[in-house]
Amino acid sequence: MNEDHVYPRELQFRLGLSKIYAFAELIDPFYPHIIKATLHQSAWNRFVAAGLAWLPPPLQRLVKRIWPRYGLPECVVLKKLRKPEHTEAFENEQVMYRRLAAAQGSLVPYYYGEADCEGDRTNVISFLPWPTVWAQPIPHLEVDVFHSRIEAAMDEMIRYGGGVVHEDPKMNNIMIADDGRFVFIDLESVYVPELGKEASGRKWAILAFVDAYERHLRILQQEAASAEKDRRIMNQYSRPGI
Repeated sequence: MNEDHVYPRELQFRLGLSKIYAFAELIDPFYPHIIKATLHQSAWNRFVAAGLAWLPPPLQRLVKRIWPRYGLPECVVLKKLRKPEHTEAFENEQVMYRRLAAAQGSLVPYYYGEADCEGDRTNVISFLPWPTVWAQPIPHLEVDVFHSRIEAAMDEMIRYGGGVVHEDPKMNNIMIADDGRFVFIDLESVYVPELGKEASGRKWAILAFVDAYERHLRILQQEAASAEKDRRIMNQYSRPGI
């Protein structure tokens, strides 16, 4: 994967028989393989989309299966395979999206399939406009509130995915929806616990997320205290006569 591209920029990707042009932006410079793509809407695209609405639902589904472009929203996320050694995690994410098909759109994003983007294997998922727990606005969630919400989200994942558990407790792996529920946005580290270890897998996964959140809050508090100290020093030296 070429990580030297300058963003924002134009790109194209192929999904099924659809060749799709889009305006690309990085979501986070630290993750150059994850791209927000706003699809270009040509006159032909708009014409076909309008015509689809008049077809019977079975024909609509057939057209979208052959030309997936007409089943995509205006904006999607392109998640490229960054390095060959990450292939197992890349493909595991595909498997887990399929296992969680019934939870797509509520607990996890929609998954639209694997595309070819500039020669790179690329997963196409829906773009969600909400903040991650890492970037949540003030006031931050209390630890007990976070605990109850991550527990509820993990139980939903277990129920919909046939026992699967999320074991990567990063705060940028969870988004906070408008209604407050948690949405998982990275499924590379979701796994199926060994037989007989389902309960312990759930327990330790939840505890790992809570522990990571407590560390996150401590870091934020330390940064806030340091910023306040710097502000007071600046104010002191900016007084007249000093």
